[in-house]
Amino acid sequence: MKTCPNTYPYNCIGLVIAIYPNNLVMTGTASLIAPKLIITCAHVVTLKIEPGTKKYRKIEATKLYFTLGGVTYKVSKPKVSEKYFSNLQTRSRMNDYAVLVL
Repeated sequence: MKTCPNTYPYNCIGLVIAIYPNNLVMTGTASLIAPKLIITCAHVVTLKIEPGTKKYRKIEATKLYFTLGGVTYKVSKPKVSEKYFSNLQTRSRMNDYAVLVL
C-alpha cells in the first residue's frame, strides 16, 4: 500500500496565521486532529494583553488562516478554552488551547 506523506493523516502539522484589528499578525503551529478540526495555542488566536500596553483584556483575531501542504484555508472563529480567560491577569499557560474549524 502506498502512502502520500503530503496528505492527511500523514501531513498533520501546519501553520496558523492570525490577523488582529490593529494589523498585528501572529503565527504558530497547529495540528490537524480530524479532517476539519485543528488544535493550536489560544495565545496565537486570542491575546490577553493589548500590544504595546500593560492593559489586560481579551482581543480576538479578525482573520484566521491555516496552511497545510502548501494550501491555505480560511478558518472559522476559534473555540478557545474558557479556563484560559478565567483570570486575565495571570501569565499562566494552563488551558492554552483553541480548536479551529475549517
